[in-house]
Amino acid sequence: MHSSVPSENARSAPLIQFDQVSKWYGNVIGINNISLQIGPGVTGLLGPNGAGKSTFLQLVTGQLKPSKGRVTVLNEVPWNNPWLMRQIGLCPEQDAFYEWMTGWQFIHAFALMRGYSGSAAREAAQSAIDRVSMADAQNRVIGGDSRGMGQRIKIAQALVHDPRVLFLDEPFTGTDPVARRQLMDIILKLAEEGKS
Repeated sequence: MHSSVPSENARSAPLIQFDQVSKWYGNVIGINNISLQIGPGVTGLLGPNGAGKSTFLQLVTGQLKPSKGRVTVLNEVPWNNPWLMRQIGLCPEQDAFYEWMTGWQFIHAFALMRGYSGSAAREAAQSAIDRVSMADAQNRVIGGDSRGMGQRIKIAQALVHDPRVLFLDEPFTGTDPVARRQLMDIILKLAEEGKS
């Protein structure tokens, strides 16, 4: 059973903690006996293909359950935890847009799925779009957006419910140097606002 409010320990504990975590897929090992703590702020994971970065992200966002060990985010186990899912946002590596929608329609739909309604959904969508500097292009059809604009829309959908922790999977993939700089500036601004 999960509480609807964070415990006192959630405020002082590490942001992410792995305690002897392993995840395997049949005979394939995704992560092997990892123990670590990550505090608040901006943290990047670097490593070659097959190093376990995607498995790590799927474990911390509750998409996978560890085969062994314990994973916590904000002192809560991510697997099957609705309270925690309201505290985190995920910008996935894969593009999964309804390309006929405008950026605003896409983000507004995510606000509705996150439980906002009426004017609250409209305000949440506009706030998320403004935070990623997409207001000027919010009425463009997503299918016509550049890779950098698409990445910003994905970040906006991850931000629409104002999460405490944001997970970005390969946010710079396929972007040009200008778009990369813009995305880095957005991430640094979010960190200044207290997001991790």
